[in-house]
Amino acid sequence: MESTSYTSLKELFTTHGQGHIFDHFDTLSAADQAHLLNEARQLDPSLTTGLYRDLVLNGTDSQQSSEHEKFEPIELEMVKDRSELGDKEREIGNALIREGGVAVVVLAGGQGTRLGSDRPKGEYNIGLPSGKSIFQILTERFIKA
Repeated sequence: MESTSYTSLKELFTTHGQGHIFDHFDTLSAADQAHLLNEARQLDPSLTTGLYRDLVLNGTDSQQSSEHEKFEPIELEMVKDRSELGDKEREIGNALIREGGVAVVVLAGGQGTRLGSDRPKGEYNIGLPSGKSIFQILTERFIKA
C-alpha cells in the first residue's frame, strides 16, 4: 500500500465511513498532506471500523456478536479509587479479572512530553523486546479475546 495515492486512499476510507479525515486535505501544507497520507497508509480502515462497531457500538450492526461478547459501560457510582479498596475488595476484583468476568481499560495520560516523546504516552517505547506500545498490546489482547 506504500504507493497508494490520495484518491485511492480517500476512496478506501470513504468506503469504510472514514472519508472525513480528508475533508480539509486541500488546506494542508504539502508536508502536512504527505504526513497525513503516510499515516493513512499505515491504517486498515476495515479493521478500525470493525473495532469501533464491536467495541463502541457493542456490535449492534453485527450479526456475529453474541450477548456475552458485548461491552457495557459501568455506572459512575461503581467507579472506585484503587487506593480506597480493602484487601477483600481487591481480591474479589482480581479474581473477576482473571476469570474474564470484567475488563477495564483506562486510556489516560497526556502527550508524553515529560517522557521526552512526541507521541502519546500509550505509544511510548517502554523497552519491551517486541518494541510494542501499550496501545498495541491492549489492542492485540482485545482482538484475541
